[in-house]
Amino acid sequence: MNTILREFLQALRVEFQKMRRSKTLWLTVFGFILATGIGGLFMFILKDPERARQLGIIGAKAQVFGGSAESWLVQQAQYDLAHVRADRIKLKKL
Repeated sequence: MNTILREFLQALRVEFQKMRRSKTLWLTVFGFILATGIGGLFMFILKDPERARQLGIIGAKAQVFGGSAESWLVQQAQYDLAHVRADRIKLKKL
């Protein structure tokens, strides 16, 4: 094995050890897992609001923010609609 390849592998091994010991990697992984879970929860709630209401998911969120389950759903739908880009919607004139 030539020296360049050996030095490259040694540097790669050191970088891997630094990555394993770093807290930033694990915080990033945790952040992505948390964001994915929250996104999945919102999709579940918006897909089947009645079932989410029966399970108490919406009621608990509404209590945290003050209000009813219905008002929380309306606020969430309005927020989602506000973030839809107008240029992505294609409408035909009648």
